[in-house]
Amino acid sequence: MAEQILAVQPLLDTVEYSLPNKHYFEIDLSWHKGLKNTGKDAEVYAPQSGPNGLIKCTVGRAGLNRRETPKL
Repeated sequence: MAEQILAVQPLLDTVEYSLPNKHYFEIDLSWHKGLKNTGKDAEVYAPQSGPNGLIKCTVGRAGLNRRETPKL
C-alpha cells in the first residue's frame, strides 16, 4: 500500500506506519460437544494482554537518504 501511495502522491517522500502488535491464541473447545477449534479448524481466538506493542515502519522513495519526514 505504501508503494501505491507514493506512486499517486509525488509530493510525498515517505509513508509511515504504526501498527498494533497483538497476539491471539486459538481456544481448545473439544470439551464442549467435541468442537474442533485447533490448527486449520480454528475460528475462535482469545486475545492476550502480553506481549504487545507497536510495529513501526517507514517506506520511502528509492535513493532517499533522509531520516526526517518533510513538512508539507
